[in-house]
Amino acid sequence: FHPASDSDSDLAPLFPAGYAFGVVRAGRRALVRLPTLKDEGVTLDLTRLSPEVVGDHNLDNAATAALLAIGLGADPVKVEAGFAVLKPLPHRMQTVAVDTSSGVAWINDSKATNVEAAIVGLKGIGTRPAVVLLGGRAKEGPAS
Repeated sequence: FHPASDSDSDLAPLFPAGYAFGVVRAGRRALVRLPTLKDEGVTLDLTRLSPEVVGDHNLDNAATAALLAIGLGADPVKVEAGFAVLKPLPHRMQTVAVDTSSGVAWINDSKATNVEAAIVGLKGIGTRPAVVLLGGRAKEGPAS
């Protein structure tokens, strides 16, 4: 954690004009702005997140949870330290094994029972070699 500074100038323009609070993320860095924070806000280092936390959507969720926690008075240093112990929920982009010889991760996303959720999860893996376990009962939604 560190106060927002000139080095965060690439994040600041991502805020919509007129917004005094919110969170923007670029990679594993997030700028959190709240009316109660001095200056431009604080920048949180999401690289402290466990490598088990897979996907951009989970980085967005962590940054948004940090915004809410800090807004309710939590110490930003403690919030960022908490990233290290954050684990995905069972069956939701949960890394269950990694083959040390090939680097292939086995990821359980069996709760993604609609197409949109599965697509978001798969996109979040990026170029990392993985076997993704999908399943469950299908929910309504487009299949395209």
